[in-house]
Amino acid sequence: MENVSLVIGIISLAACVVTAMLAYMIYRYNRTGVSILPVVAAFVLMFVRRGMGFVRELAMYPDMNTFIVLAENVLQVVISLLFIWGFWMMLKNFQRFEVVEKYSKEKAASFKNCECHLKNKKRKR
Repeated sequence: MENVSLVIGIISLAACVVTAMLAYMIYRYNRTGVSILPVVAAFVLMFVRRGMGFVRELAMYPDMNTFIVLAENVLQVVISLLFIWGFWMMLKNFQRFEVVEKYSKEKAASFKNCECHLKNKKRKR
């Protein structure tokens, strides 16, 4: 049974890393705001929390078991607060249509630049 727990723990840690990387990639791709950064931080802390649980389950530091459990619980509260903060900020962004407005303005400006560029080419001929 210990081997199964070890494999599940390793899979869980790997999934936490992949999730944090994907969330950060969304931030880098989107760049609409910093609202996703608390969510990214929460995913990173989930990795740390899961790593602490992994250490506790394998009894690597049995004399620190009480501290590890306390730290895991505190991290869980911090993770939850980061998720609330990040999603609250995202909700506010969408409610204000900041994302849509910014995207629309950028697209309109790029179309205007293309039209001006095409008009200038036609004039030069």
